[in-house]
Amino acid sequence: MTLKLIKEAIWRLTEIITLLAVGLLFTIYILKPIYKRFGIEFIGNVWVNWFGVSYLLFVLYTISRSICF
Repeated sequence: MTLKLIKEAIWRLTEIITLLAVGLLFTIYILKPIYKRFGIEFIGNVWVNWFGVSYLLFVLYTISRSICF
C-alpha cells in the first residue's frame, strides 16, 4: 500500500466517525425533544434511530461532496 492510499483510508474513517458523532448529537438533542413533544417514548432501540440519522447524513454529505468536487 502506498502512503496516499493510507491517507485516503484514514481520511474516510475520520469522515465516518465524525458523521456518526454528529448523528448521535442530532438524535439526542433534536429527535428526542420531537419524540417527547408528540408523546412518544424515546427508549428501546435508540441506536437504530442514531444509525439511521448518521447514514442519512453520510449519504447527503457524499452527494454534496461529489457535486462540489
